[in-house]
Amino acid sequence: MAEDRIFQLSLTRRYQRASARTEITCVGMSPTSSTLASAFSISATPNTGQSWVELFELSSQKAYIKAAGSHAALGPTGAGKSRVATIRDWALQVGQGVQYHHGSTVLVRDFSTGNTVVELKEAVTQPVVWSRDGIAIAAGEGNGRMGVWDARTGARVGRVVSHIDKITHAAFMPDHQLVTLSRDGTVRISDPKTAKTVSKLEIEGSGSTNPRLLAVCCSGRTIVSLWGTTVHIWLPQANHLTSYNLNTTRATEGWPLCISPDTRWMLSRTEYGFDVTDVASGTIAWENRENGGFDSMVTAASISKDSKVVLLGRLNGSVEVWDLGEERVVEKPRRDRGRTSWSG
Repeated sequence: MAEDRIFQLSLTRRYQRASARTEITCVGMSPTSSTLASAFSISATPNTGQSWVELFELSSQKAYIKAAGSHAALGPTGAGKSRVATIRDWALQVGQGVQYHHGSTVLVRDFSTGNTVVELKEAVTQPVVWSRDGIAIAAGEGNGRMGVWDARTGARVGRVVSHIDKITHAAFMPDHQLVTLSRDGTVRISDPKTAKTVSKLEIEGSGSTNPRLLAVCCSGRTIVSLWGTTVHIWLPQANHLTSYNLNTTRATEGWPLCISPDTRWMLSRTEYGFDVTDVASGTIAWENRENGGFDSMVTAASISKDSKVVLLGRLNGSVEVWDLGEERVVEKPRRDRGRTSWSG
């Protein structure tokens, strides 16, 4: 019987703000200290279905522009001040209440002014992710491919072409290699400059066509992904994989929404509120039970780069900021139920 280090968490709601009249479909924060971070929420207009990105300062709640877009990614400090990449969908009004979607593009904007800085040609779909130094942006091209562009000039600098189905998630390694999840059942680490695969993990089982979440730690040594209800903790340099099914570690059903950037925590919606899981052990480290109705259900979540702030979006259009703290460390015996480890 092994021992787990269980972190005792505390979460305290700092504030709630009314962001939209409809469901919040996505939230996110800039990858910097939570005291300096900007944030966004995305919601859709009921009549037209047009998605809008609302941007604001996390600490002061100062509001910035509201930009049309179905997806957003805030840039790191190295990208320049107030940078956000958004997917802009172009549509034609062909009749009363009828729109024809004829294309998408990825725009990099200065969200303090609303001005477009650069357009990424042939970038048409998510995922959209920044490199950690802010120099490059990766975005979907369709047909199981991703492109990488210079974030300052918009020039293409690389591609990922080896997947045979849709890429759903992506994240940069510190050295600009790109980690991707695809519905073809693989996790790939690719060098976009050569378009060659550096390392590959093949997912087996019923969840292999259902990639749901991805996080890569700051050193690039640990890659955590969620496929169906199975968590995979992959250490590619050590050629080691640990996997477990959430159904064997959770007492109640949960719907995971995000993994923290340091790969330590996973936040899930539950039928009673939301909870935070320790990724390493699969145990619930903190749980919030609420008495609200269905309209207060948590629909989107993000954890800050320093794991000190949680951003939530709800079905009723509200956005909440919670402060996350670690109180103490408890060591207790662990039963390795449902856990599989493999080393090559």
